[in-house]
Amino acid sequence: MSASVPRERASRKGQFSCNFCRARKLRCDRPLPCTSCRSRGKTCEFNPTPSTLKSQQPRTPISTGQSPQILLPQVDQSPFLKVTSPPVSFPQTTAPTHVDLLAEIQALRKITQDLEQRVVQNSNSQQLHENGNHIFISEADSNPKYGLPTPVSSHGQVSEIVSHLQLVSMSQISQRLVGVDDIVFKIEHIRAIPQAPTFIAQLGKPTACVWLPTHAEAKVLLAHYIASISCIQHIIHQPSMSAVINDAYKQIEGQQALKPGHIIMLLSIIASATHVWVCCEDGKSDGALFLSSAQAHAQTSMWIKASHTVLNAAQNNSAIELETIQGIAILGCVVCNIEGVSLRYRSLLSTAMLLGREFGLHRIDQKSTAKGAVTLRTEMSRRVWWYLVATDWLMAARFGGSGEGVYQTHPHHMTVNKPCNINDSDIVDTEPLRSAPLDQPTDVSYFLQRLRLAEISRSIVDHNLINATSSNRPSYYAHIMAMDFELDLMIQNVPSFFNLDNYIGRSQTDGTGTIFIQAYMLNSMMHLQRCKLHLAYLTSGPSDNPAYAASRDACLKSAHQIIRAESQLLQSGHPFIQIRLRLAAILYGIFMASIVLLMDACLHRPATLEQEISSGDLAEALRMIRDVKSHSLAAATLHESLMQIVARYRTQQRLPAIGSPEHLETQLPPTPSSGSARPTSDYLDWGGDTGVLTGTFGNGVDQQANGLDDSIFLDQVQWDDLFTGLASSSFF
Repeated sequence: MSASVPRERASRKGQFSCNFCRARKLRCDRPLPCTSCRSRGKTCEFNPTPSTLKSQQPRTPISTGQSPQILLPQVDQSPFLKVTSPPVSFPQTTAPTHVDLLAEIQALRKITQDLEQRVVQNSNSQQLHENGNHIFISEADSNPKYGLPTPVSSHGQVSEIVSHLQLVSMSQISQRLVGVDDIVFKIEHIRAIPQAPTFIAQLGKPTACVWLPTHAEAKVLLAHYIASISCIQHIIHQPSMSAVINDAYKQIEGQQALKPGHIIMLLSIIASATHVWVCCEDGKSDGALFLSSAQAHAQTSMWIKASHTVLNAAQNNSAIELETIQGIAILGCVVCNIEGVSLRYRSLLSTAMLLGREFGLHRIDQKSTAKGAVTLRTEMSRRVWWYLVATDWLMAARFGGSGEGVYQTHPHHMTVNKPCNINDSDIVDTEPLRSAPLDQPTDVSYFLQRLRLAEISRSIVDHNLINATSSNRPSYYAHIMAMDFELDLMIQNVPSFFNLDNYIGRSQTDGTGTIFIQAYMLNSMMHLQRCKLHLAYLTSGPSDNPAYAASRDACLKSAHQIIRAESQLLQSGHPFIQIRLRLAAILYGIFMASIVLLMDACLHRPATLEQEISSGDLAEALRMIRDVKSHSLAAATLHESLMQIVARYRTQQRLPAIGSPEHLETQLPPTPSSGSARPTSDYLDWGGDTGVLTGTFGNGVDQQANGLDDSIFLDQVQWDDLFTGLASSSFF
């Protein structure tokens, strides 16, 4: 043999060291990245020599016969390797057989499984909590479709493998994120928690610390939430909540792995309970959690911040839980009651809907996902999803700003049955659900009526978008009247137990107190939507289209009904009276009714304005707004604006001027819930735009009126400014 012809040694083994170890002649431990490269900060690469590849080819056959020769890297290498494969050759041969394709698919499946195992070893992909132990699994391990090797029956599964590889590639994170395990949870008496530190030193670095009330105090707060608020939300299963609370405290006290969803829901319930907390008359009974209602209200912002802390940590690397979405929905209601329809509230609503989609709530009743579902879990998932969807639709139809006329979920984008009309106590996992007729009161009756109203609101939004360019055409007004017909039909056909007329002169101590509150809330929501629908036609004068008179009458009728429902609630003596003005939905209805009644009086009956602000529904509406000024900056601002408008119209009508707004308020008889005339600052430290008032209530209305231009006519008052300020107010 000629010496010029190079010949490789037949006994030489393949390459088993990385490039760096081969160059430095170091011992390379496998798998890569090796210890030598890690200790020196080198990139561990493995580029096999041509002889190594040649020696490996017979050991890794992909296909047999005349099929294309596709060379794949070894499957036992690290995902960080940079493999340089030789060019793929495609000899002109016959088409591969079915057996060859199946063999290639099986090889791809094996590579996929090996890749997943290496991904789990090198990243914090997903953390699950089971029996108090931390279990790190990949997306494939949680999906039985990608579990153990299964026989390949068709080459169409290649697309499934490719799709799963994309999921694996997108599941990586570039750095370690803060999780729930990086938060310290401690227990303390609820009165001492405001003075407790929010950060503690742990392992030489500051660590967030979330404090929880004692187990007994948490049960009291849960009971208060269920009695006060749950009847108008009803997104939790009340019989199961005690077990959830017990489980959360067992995890904390036993230093076990926490379920973030349980903690988030617990903190949200505490925030909601403190916001609407009402003490007894003495306020100092044994076992009372708070000395006064003000002390409880002052803690609300603290619990909101704690909920945000755990929520942000849980979203980083924890599996999504239904309790997490429930907690966000409850927390959003608390934020809305404090801040109004603020950016923070809309963000929470969007987050809940996003997590709901990730959790699969929007397709829970698809055939592929409904099989084998647990009855209780499935039914609660339906309630949570439809609650979020209904809130989204109601928001789009009621409130102005950038979100007006925009909702996030369309019926065509979800497959979810509506919740059954059933009591919580009747839901049993081992038995099928039996929905009661709609005319039979259950725990979900109000929920279903609210959902029906939301569907009408979505129809209003859809038609408004279609007719946005034709607002002056008859077709647009025909749409308004069609939607009014739907609203009026719902008002007339509500179940009898939701008809407020059936509760006139009736005591609420006969077991119907909860249904009465639901009837009151539903009445306010329906008539508020009707006022909003016809508001643009309220200022139509005699020279305008006479057909608009029907809109004006409908708007005024609904405004009067809102105020009369408030008066009926006050006369009932129900405990809900003490918390109703802390709920944004009720406040917005009162605000809307007062503006509508004052607009109509000033524009159409200016001569009787003095009489109407002294007695009647308008006077009652002004009293209600005055009562809520003590803890609502929006109410204080609106009340001042309304008083200025009254002063302006008095001047134009040559009426005797009153010395000051305080003097005007003395003409209005006080209501049982009258409070201070000066707004407090309980929540001024809780983010957002405070909407600080300009001017004081001490300025005389006659001085304000004298400063106005005498040439202002009745129809030149900027009524829209009242609604703009009301919709954009950061605090309710």
